[in-house]
Amino acid sequence: MLTQPLVSVIVPVYNVEHQLRRCLDSLRAQTHKNLEIWLIDDGSRDDSGRICDEYARVDERFHAVHQRNGGPSEARNTAMDQATGEYWAFVDSDDFVEPDFIAFLLENLLRENADISICGYTEMTRTGEVTQHGQDVRRVIRGREIMKVLLENVWFKDYFWNKLYRPGLFEGLRFIPGRIYEDVELQYRVFQRAKTVVFHNLPKYCYVETPNSIQHGGFRPPKLDAVLFCQNIRRRVEENYPEYADIARAKEIRCAAGIVHEIARSQSIPAFRRQYHECLELVQREYGPALKPYFDRTERIKLALMRRTPDLYPLAARAVAFLKGGGAG
Repeated sequence: MLTQPLVSVIVPVYNVEHQLRRCLDSLRAQTHKNLEIWLIDDGSRDDSGRICDEYARVDERFHAVHQRNGGPSEARNTAMDQATGEYWAFVDSDDFVEPDFIAFLLENLLRENADISICGYTEMTRTGEVTQHGQDVRRVIRGREIMKVLLENVWFKDYFWNKLYRPGLFEGLRFIPGRIYEDVELQYRVFQRAKTVVFHNLPKYCYVETPNSIQHGGFRPPKLDAVLFCQNIRRRVEENYPEYADIARAKEIRCAAGIVHEIARSQSIPAFRRQYHECLELVQREYGPALKPYFDRTERIKLALMRRTPDLYPLAARAVAFLKGGGAG
């Protein structure tokens, strides 16, 4: 590659002083050198902002921006409004990447003249376990099939952080401030505009599970945003991709069932009775025999219990959690 295209890397930063240097060092070490790295300090109360300034002083590719806390959506939006790269990548500040993360994604994107390039990832859990989500499998997806593969969530997940995008896909689009799982619905809007997606499942991104993250911190009412976004996705799919309506419906059911299971397992139904029953009713209303092929055996058992013996489901969920030592059932 004679001339390296400029790639913008967008990194929202909030109270990650103990993980931040590892992330930023992995970006400094990229074999693709032509980068602008936007560090958006979202009102951190620890040393994260100072660390951002430190990297910006010693490496002109880093740009530190400080703003009042508004959440990761507003931080990403701030960076997107200033980014000038020919391609965009998103990296979470408690994660890190392999040295050829950008080069690998970019090479695949340019080879296929794609709009989005995706790699595999490694997951580091809270207990120190390391799992590789990726083998040397390469696939090019075009046209309407792109939405099907995204909805299925099998070949790749609907995260933003292991992908490289042409920024034109985001024209007129931004993350929704103040909401969690804000990336879910936006990802579907972005993929709807893509004509070609290339997926090469070698792990080049390292996702680090954070104990206090919204995904792993137990049920909180804002998690219901995920159900709302899945409902919006389903409506958009029914309107624009009717042939994939059942897959979108299954995604909505899976999301609602996850809320039911989490509340039941944590014995917090009295505190979240309304949320529990709203999600339970959605499962009971929407799940039926025609959708069974979209769920694995364990999911089908859970859904059947929710539909047929809802009064017993909390007991079953707690029993599974107990047998697994308090882990997710």
